[in-house]
Amino acid sequence: MRQNTHTSYTPATIPYDMYGTLIAVLLTAADIAATEPHVTDALAMAAFRTSATPATYRTAERAAIRTATARITPTNSEPGHLWSTWQNATDEPWPILADTAARIYGPDDAACGITPGHWTTTTEHH
Repeated sequence: MRQNTHTSYTPATIPYDMYGTLIAVLLTAADIAATEPHVTDALAMAAFRTSATPATYRTAERAAIRTATARITPTNSEPGHLWSTWQNATDEPWPILADTAARIYGPDDAACGITPGHWTTTTEHH
């Protein structure tokens, strides 16, 4: 019997009235990291797409950098205080952004209809 494995990504669900919030920025950034690897600053793009304020963007950036600092040894020597330098210094931006969002995600977010993006792996048997 032969097996085929397929992995797909389902983006986060974020109601429009929650755009601009910290959780929306982080979940959207994780989606961008998963589905648009050519984007060099997923957080900046997410802040733009969700119409986040500069203060919300900076909060998201600091949170993501804290997660990155705790998890990885950068592939380049000196990532700075900007997320784009960390995204460039790691081969795992999606897990870092998704984990940062998971720490902030709470019951109120779920009650508002926000669901995080996720990977799904299916195996077909032939």
